[in-house]
Amino acid sequence: MRRILYILYFIKTTDYKRLLEYARHAHEQGYAYFGLFLSMIYCSFRFKSAFDEFFIFRFYSKTNQERSLWACSGYMYEYQRKMNPVGCREILDDKTKFYKHYGDLMIHSVGDINDLEKTPGLLEKIYNNKAGKLVFKSKNGQCGNSVYVCSTNEIPINNVIPFMKKQKWDLLEEYAIQHNDITKLSPFAVNTHSNPDKQKWGGRYFGLQDENKRRSECR
Repeated sequence: MRRILYILYFIKTTDYKRLLEYARHAHEQGYAYFGLFLSMIYCSFRFKSAFDEFFIFRFYSKTNQERSLWACSGYMYEYQRKMNPVGCREILDDKTKFYKHYGDLMIHSVGDINDLEKTPGLLEKIYNNKAGKLVFKSKNGQCGNSVYVCSTNEIPINNVIPFMKKQKWDLLEEYAIQHNDITKLSPFAVNTHSNPDKQKWGGRYFGLQDENKRRSECR
């Protein structure tokens, strides 16, 4: 029953314009459209993969054994439900609560409007970061959504907080400089890697949840 619900969810949330672009790319490699879409539905039902993941992970060119190694959307939903108890999910959904809860583990500076106004030196520390860039975020943005990056040359320090209030940005972060090898995975985003208990979770591959990575994999 849950697998059917996954498919209904994928039908509702899929970007079909982009899906057709992915399908055309696979078709140019010699795969028939009918076979692609039939296999896509099959994989969604069996491996809980979103429609776009069928193309992003190149399931059309993989065996069932290879497909079973990938952690697709349905699998990740079940994994995250198990690993993140109901009472703790609010911390993960709200970035203002997340950084306060896990702030001691962060190596870059971040603050919400209240902290920026009341904590001496915090705004200056974030503004004068080595990269010379600022990252504005919404507290509930996910996977690179609701993020604005600009150079400190574009906005005087005295205008930062008024800008956040006017544009309804909840958080300000200093720009994180990644290791070159990590940046190569996707130059336009901060890339993360999940390393779950392989024995418990079957040693599956966890794909990057970054749209630029998704696009590049399908080209």
